[in-house]
Amino acid sequence: MSNPSETVSPSSDNPFYPDRWTGWALLVCFLVTVFRLAYLAWLCPYNLAQDEAHYWDWSRHLDWSYYSKGPLVAWLIALSNAMVGPIAPFLECDPALRVRLLAPFFGGGFLLGLFFFTRQTIGSGKLAFGAMLTALTLPPVAVAGLLMTIDAPYTCCWVWALVFAHQALLEGKTSSWILLGVAVGIGILAKYTMVLFIPSLFLAMIVDPLWRRKLLSPAPWVGILMVGICCAPILIWNIKNDFVTLRHVGNLAGVDRASSGVRWMGPLAFLGGQMALLLGFWFVAWCVAMVRINPWRETDPGKRLAWWLSAPTFVVFGMFSLKTGGGEVNWPVTAYLAGVPLVLSWVVGDLKAQRASYAPWVPLALGGGALIVVLLHASPVVQPLLAGIM
Repeated sequence: MSNPSETVSPSSDNPFYPDRWTGWALLVCFLVTVFRLAYLAWLCPYNLAQDEAHYWDWSRHLDWSYYSKGPLVAWLIALSNAMVGPIAPFLECDPALRVRLLAPFFGGGFLLGLFFFTRQTIGSGKLAFGAMLTALTLPPVAVAGLLMTIDAPYTCCWVWALVFAHQALLEGKTSSWILLGVAVGIGILAKYTMVLFIPSLFLAMIVDPLWRRKLLSPAPWVGILMVGICCAPILIWNIKNDFVTLRHVGNLAGVDRASSGVRWMGPLAFLGGQMALLLGFWFVAWCVAMVRINPWRETDPGKRLAWWLSAPTFVVFGMFSLKTGGGEVNWPVTAYLAGVPLVLSWVVGDLKAQRASYAPWVPLALGGGALIVVLLHASPVVQPLLAGIM
């Protein structure tokens, strides 16, 4: 008989249960964060990326917000510069560490949040740990843990919002609505697409009769209030600057391009970009999981919630591709985070049933991704790839 701690956590209601898988997850996150800090300080061959330099310039002129993004990334870079600046000469470290210091911490927080959400959803510490290790083989995860762009805090906030949403809806924790609102609000300060978390969650609640009743309670609206409080700096700045951010975001989304018509090749470019971003196999696996484990067939409430917090974001960016021609390849990256436990459920279920004809592709995807991640760290030859997925 297998050890229960190897398969199912003692309680899916407590994702923070201190079993050995939690211990391993904490250790890996710590070691990865320490390695990334040391790498950035003394081994990194890369100069500041264009976006990093742009946000660094913002950090020298701190404000409530900026025309294209919220203020969080500038505030964080200013903080890291204040922390590293006085000791940088003694450490003899790369000057870019003044900009990138906090990225590894957000990267570690992202991995830990992914572990907890996966265990919440499928109840297995072992599989959640495997999901976290798999994430380390994905180039976008490596990039977000090294470069101080908006994606570092944004993805970290999104994955912890998943954790708190699960606690709020499935575990009935009122305090989790406050934490959820804070996570979403801070995420919006980093990247405006964090706002898509809100309609995705409300769709899940409206469709499910039990969750629908929670909309009549004050707790979800307290969460919304927390989002508003966190986003106040953006509103204040835009009031003073003729809401220029709305026009900028509208231009990016293509909503003000009525005269340009529909770009029919946009969805193909969008899908091709997502295939490349997730190394082919993982994108196909996510698509299959979305079809196989959907809320109209699935009885497990955790998996239904994960679907609603995954698929709608992807659909939104897919629709925008008709106007944007595909957009930036990393725009819908958070759509896949809630899908991680669903992909695991599908893959593990097929493997146990011995019907996984795609099984050879799993080690190939893991090995290929790990090789790319190593090359990203080891060689500036792949810098164009790094820039392409940033």
